[in-house]
Amino acid sequence: MDFSAFNEPVTQAEIAEYKDSPYLNMKQTNKSMFAFMVTGGALLGIILMGVFIGMTESIGAAGPILATIFVIGCPSAAILVVRAYIRQRVVQGIRLLKFGMRNNLVVYLNVPGNAGYPGLIFQVGEQQSLSQWVSASDGSYVVGNYSYFIGSRTSRERRQINKHFLMLKLPRKLPNMVLDGTKNNLKVFGRELMSNLPATFNKDQVLSLEGDFNSYFTLYAPKEYERDALYVFTPDLMALFMDNTSQYDAEIIDDMLFVYGDGWANLYNPNVWTRFLQIKNVVGTKLINQTDYYADERVGNRAINEVATGGRRLRRGISWIAIVFGIAYAIFEIIHFLLDASSL
Repeated sequence: MDFSAFNEPVTQAEIAEYKDSPYLNMKQTNKSMFAFMVTGGALLGIILMGVFIGMTESIGAAGPILATIFVIGCPSAAILVVRAYIRQRVVQGIRLLKFGMRNNLVVYLNVPGNAGYPGLIFQVGEQQSLSQWVSASDGSYVVGNYSYFIGSRTSRERRQINKHFLMLKLPRKLPNMVLDGTKNNLKVFGRELMSNLPATFNKDQVLSLEGDFNSYFTLYAPKEYERDALYVFTPDLMALFMDNTSQYDAEIIDDMLFVYGDGWANLYNPNVWTRFLQIKNVVGTKLINQTDYYADERVGNRAINEVATGGRRLRRGISWIAIVFGIAYAIFEIIHFLLDASSL
């Protein structure tokens, strides 16, 4: 793969050509950032103006002068910061576009929505968006950065969740299976307390495999599909998952493999791409070869390439830890409200 685009300078002519490109899709984002920063700068200037005017008696005639400087200077500084930030984003976007063109990849930035993916991280939250979406021209694999918001829009607890992912197309539709990596889960005193996945699954779907695999991943497979899961997760494939994806979570759903990581990946870094391609070429190739003749015997017709209803999706469960935390937080908020009311 040709990574030269990431180190090449971007010319002013390229910036002029690409800055309004639908592939970059930055026009609305830039407007929002510009408005936010300039408004913030103006408010800061007004606050400082009031401060210096109030200090007129102590610093003399310099107070109004300093106030005027800050009223003009703060928004101007904000404009310069925004322009530099926007230019950097455009430069990075252009480098990613050039990287895509040289490697027969399709690149989109700042795409609203979840691209219609069925994976579990794409089914939660709101204001979903793909900040970077890089796909092979034949759709055989996709690498991307994804985000969504959880919590009420008026809640103080509302926050943005950032994820990066690799999607690989598989030759056959498979039962829904999830590998919950143990390394990225919440632990207390060395004991696992809660998964970092945005969904909870019934524990009767946990399938224990041989060797050290269970210390790396918790495997969920639909009930009555344990034999199918063992058909897929042979010892050699298990070893490849442990060696190459132990810091990730993974999901097989329909005819796709998703590998999920926390936070956004730096897709302008060749080392990140090397890691993704390693997973694709090693784990992905083995999984494709392992499943290219799979057929759900419950369907009865291999030509249909479908999974019976009972195996298409894992059954969701309840996270009692999350419920306990939720109740504790509700009690805290009630006490906080009563204390505020009593102080009036």
